[in-house]
Amino acid sequence: MSNDVGNFAEKIGVYVAPAGQAFIGTQNIEGQKQLRPFQAPPLPTYYVNRPEYSQDLKARLLTDSSDVRTLVVTAIHGLGSVGKSTLATALARDQEIQAHFCDGILWATLGQQPNLLTLLSGWVQALGDYNFKATSTEAASNQLRTLLYDKAVLLVVDDAWNPEDAQVFNVGGARCQVLVTTRDAAIAHVLRASTYSLDVMTPEQAIELLTKKLGRAITGAEHQSASDLAKAIGYLPLALELVAAEVASGTTWTQLLEDFQQEIARLKTLDRPEAEEITDEAILKRFSLTASLNLSVKRMPKKKQEHFSWLGVLPEDVTITKMMATTLWKMDVRDTAKTLQYLQNKALLLSGVTLADGTPTYRLHDLFHDLARNLLTAHQTQSPKAISQG
Repeated sequence: MSNDVGNFAEKIGVYVAPAGQAFIGTQNIEGQKQLRPFQAPPLPTYYVNRPEYSQDLKARLLTDSSDVRTLVVTAIHGLGSVGKSTLATALARDQEIQAHFCDGILWATLGQQPNLLTLLSGWVQALGDYNFKATSTEAASNQLRTLLYDKAVLLVVDDAWNPEDAQVFNVGGARCQVLVTTRDAAIAHVLRASTYSLDVMTPEQAIELLTKKLGRAITGAEHQSASDLAKAIGYLPLALELVAAEVASGTTWTQLLEDFQQEIARLKTLDRPEAEEITDEAILKRFSLTASLNLSVKRMPKKKQEHFSWLGVLPEDVTITKMMATTLWKMDVRDTAKTLQYLQNKALLLSGVTLADGTPTYRLHDLFHDLARNLLTAHQTQSPKAISQG
């Protein structure tokens, strides 16, 4: 991103929380007066349970360590878009998990350039210490160790990109556990974590996600068309959400499959102009998601494309509010609210934590953030279809 674009948020006076800002919230403890921190993001309304992963992970989290000197670390590893953060969210919202970690659940989304001191300080405050002023990550980590020494808290470290960043959050006591999500299996190895490799959905789960996202049953001949498209996109949850949004907008399954296959062929040509066959499964999955993203943006009106692209100037993992977008897009509040809802319906925005006054907030998946930034910095005459796999 150019310096002009990178400084845009500051120039227009938009206040944004630092990249990697943790979700904020509290939860009543049944039968008690005090509150405990609960920072997990909301689950999507179309969430599909994946018991082949969740049951083992849940059992792991509910098992106390036999060595009180060792903080148990569990890592969910997998390609971007396979649902690592969603699985972690589902576990954090499980009633048995919440009962086991009776002193709360802390959550920090790191990303590629996290503000570690801000995130650690946020955890300190969430645990009730509002007077501590950290001057270094080491000081903040030490304070957290003191606060967590005798507490049962689940520490979720989401979207870790390097082990040094994740390591500073290994601060719990004997009754705590750490749950890490990452695309890099090497991070789990460095953290000495038990690793669970998350793959794509099953065909049945894919149809369930499409059904829930559409809000209606998929039957008859339509079921076969939906199954064919789900298979073509590799059963990737994020790509399935985009597909369902397009079907809800009136595009047929058959047209989507045809357009998707053409976009995949174009991306392969860009990646291997010498026409060498691509067989690497990870590359093919990235092509699948990129093709789904490109087609979703291409089908939006030009003005909506511009609105989406300007989200690329915001820090990664920022919570997007209506007032922030109003300033960013230079629109009135009513039109801004409609545009945010439109982008959410297109599956390009995720739901964030609702504010105290009931105002909704939104989040942008980091893969979508990258696409928005690429669109913004691309040549003005370049169409969304010409955005290559990044």
